[in-house]
Amino acid sequence: MKLKEINKSALAKINIGLEVLRKRDDGFHEINSIMSLIDLADELEFKESIRTEVVCPEFPELNMQNNIVFNTITELKKKFYLVEKNVKVLINKKIPIGAGLGGGSSDAATTLKVLNSVWFIGMTRVQMYNIANKIGSDVVFFLKNQSAIVKGKGDIIRHFQYKIPYQILVVYPKINISTKEAYENLNIENKIKLPTDFFSIIKQSLKMPYILREYIKNDFEEVIFQKYPIIKEIKETLYGFGALFALMSGSGSSVYGFFEKLNEAELAMAQFPEFDCFLCKGS
Repeated sequence: MKLKEINKSALAKINIGLEVLRKRDDGFHEINSIMSLIDLADELEFKESIRTEVVCPEFPELNMQNNIVFNTITELKKKFYLVEKNVKVLINKKIPIGAGLGGGSSDAATTLKVLNSVWFIGMTRVQMYNIANKIGSDVVFFLKNQSAIVKGKGDIIRHFQYKIPYQILVVYPKINISTKEAYENLNIENKIKLPTDFFSIIKQSLKMPYILREYIKNDFEEVIFQKYPIIKEIKETLYGFGALFALMSGSGSSVYGFFEKLNEAELAMAQFPEFDCFLCKGS
């Protein structure tokens, strides 16, 4: 594959359950989650260029050095001595920022895969995994377009075949939540917690959807709901309008709901005219 102009989609994810089990000695947190892809996506355009440039028209503050995509390119050039290689990346941002949907991590993983091909780097799976892990914990998950059990600091990934079988409504209340701050506000001191078997619950939910609501939780909800009550209200409204299951994704601020029928999801969406809403499907 040669680089003249290449267009790629970078999919968003949602967390179907998220537990923070403990703080590790290296400062990271041990998590337990299921991540699953949805068809909300950023669009990335890669072009030949005489200098490396990352442009995000909707969010100028993400241009160049402030962007995880720029950091990904820089890391690749340094690791493989590609100082003369350059690329311009135009990001058409559809996935909201600070929403718990993994937009930046997905963009980074997409960039890794594209440049590995067009620059003929020929990374092994382990090399790509190590670079992705260095760039950001969630980047590893996005290297493969498949649902996964995610453990460790987000770097222990076990992919499995699963596509969310419901209509998905994602509500973004236009609150940008810092993942770092969300972790800092969690109260997990001296907390011993065994991981929930989210995988088994999801398998059972294919026949008994109601068990999702009973057994799948997000540990960030308590602290985020206290600080931003409107996010809790969104979740309650989704249930009030027929969601089989609703949960905040990641460390917030997006909340999603699973609906059996499209018209139910559309009716729920109409309750949030002041927020950004996305009707999605599993991918």
